[in-house]
Amino acid sequence: MERAAATPFVLHDGPPYANGDLHMGHFLNKVLKDTINRWQMIKGRRVHYQPGWDCHGLPIEIRALQQAAAAAASAGDGAAPPSLAEEPLLLREAAAACAHEAMAGQLASFERWGVMGAWDAPYTTMQPAYEAAELGVLRSLLRHGLIYRGRRPVHWSPATRTALAEAELEYPEGHTSVAAYIGFGLLPPAPPPRAAAASQAAATASATAATAATALPADVAAAMGAAGGVLVPIWTTTPWTIPANQAVCANADLEYLLVTVAPGSAGSGSATQAAGGSQAAVEAQALEVRRLKDEGLRNKEPRVAAAVAELLRLKALLAHEPTAQDTERPQQAQQAQQAAAQQAIGQQAVGQQAVGLVGRTMLVAAARLEAVQAALGVTLRRRPGAEAMRGAELQGLRCAHPLSGRAVPLLCAPHVTDAAGTGFVHTAPAHGPEDFEVGEQHGLSLACAVDEAGRFSTAQAVAEAEAEAEAGEGQGGGGGGTEAAAFDGLAVLAEGNAAVLDALRQLGPACLLGYEAGYAHRYAYDWRSKTPVIYRTTPQVALAQP
Repeated sequence: MERAAATPFVLHDGPPYANGDLHMGHFLNKVLKDTINRWQMIKGRRVHYQPGWDCHGLPIEIRALQQAAAAAASAGDGAAPPSLAEEPLLLREAAAACAHEAMAGQLASFERWGVMGAWDAPYTTMQPAYEAAELGVLRSLLRHGLIYRGRRPVHWSPATRTALAEAELEYPEGHTSVAAYIGFGLLPPAPPPRAAAASQAAATASATAATAATALPADVAAAMGAAGGVLVPIWTTTPWTIPANQAVCANADLEYLLVTVAPGSAGSGSATQAAGGSQAAVEAQALEVRRLKDEGLRNKEPRVAAAVAELLRLKALLAHEPTAQDTERPQQAQQAQQAAAQQAIGQQAVGQQAVGLVGRTMLVAAARLEAVQAALGVTLRRRPGAEAMRGAELQGLRCAHPLSGRAVPLLCAPHVTDAAGTGFVHTAPAHGPEDFEVGEQHGLSLACAVDEAGRFSTAQAVAEAEAEAEAGEGQGGGGGGTEAAAFDGLAVLAEGNAAVLDALRQLGPACLLGYEAGYAHRYAYDWRSKTPVIYRTTPQVALAQP
């Protein structure tokens, strides 16, 4: 009676998933909670602790699918069981059975550990009363206008076809990507909009003010008249996002220089060098391909495909190495050899290219000048008489999309830094949080041309672009649907990435300035499937902050 009248203490339990055996994380969690409860009892409080289990979500579904696959394999009768992944009702039934089994095992362990709680009356998220209460809360939120639909970029796993929270990501060592330097040609300013005859005089002043921010700086205008115009180079470790480009961003406070590629400066930069195009390197790579195939891996396996691509690259570079006979060959024969080498390199996923840039003019952040020189293996010299300029002076200019020539704006954004790259950042609002924020701020298209399986999808891009047009959004950018059409159906993390690079390469060195095959960096992986994830803008239901 004395305890019943005591001040209550309620510990709300964040429940574990009912999807398998317990581990040390569960032990630490329950022991800490049990310590709190016991301390409150010692203080004379009346403790209420109702443990529970989370019985919904992808972890339990994956567990159910794994159990079904194991059961089918052990049966060995050749009968093909119904696919749970394609039958939602069957999957729900299997997931519920999996949850009940896991809860029974976990409950026994919790009791054996001596954790106090109402183990005879736990709650589960699949109890009808719990689900009814959830619906009641949802109804209340809807009535108060706190639930809304929108789009946000999320970590997306193509392997499991689901969005992932930060806690569901891991960053393994050894991930490499293709780091590419890509050129966006600077375009002349757009002509001012024509005003109606009746309001021509009144519109002149406002039109002048509107175009002042997009007028070319004098030095840039002079350089635009030179051969090849002016290139705005960007650096990216996700070339597959180039089709979705909607803008190029600079930093308003960074200093930028007009530079020219000096003659005879093609060198041994990390993004242009042959990178081991010797016979020894070819033989070593051939052994690696053979070793992978000896392990039973097929040609389409990503590891084998990448190894074969690297072997093709090394062979092409070796075939293109100058010899004593090269200077004696007719020019026509040398051109044929170069074309053959380019064709071979065009079949691979990675490679290097930095020829044909001599005499071209670029805009580069002053702090990144030496790094860009080293990466491209060129010498960049400041254009005579050209003054340094701030990024803010470039705001509102236009660049040509490297794949299509579509005009995209040059904007300023604070996430651009001089810590890496060129001082300019390629912006694809469908594939990154900072890019998305820039897109929302400037009314760019947020449409996504990549489907749930991580493949280019023109149909999806068209549908989302049409929805934007109906809503009066997106400035007609289409989420890169036009540019993505050439890669429709290709996986962005595999053949799609290679195809984008190859398309850029075929457009010439002003589009693909150079790229490094094995750039090692930190990259997010799905902790369940152990595969890389992507950023993908998807429809979301969100809770508004009151």
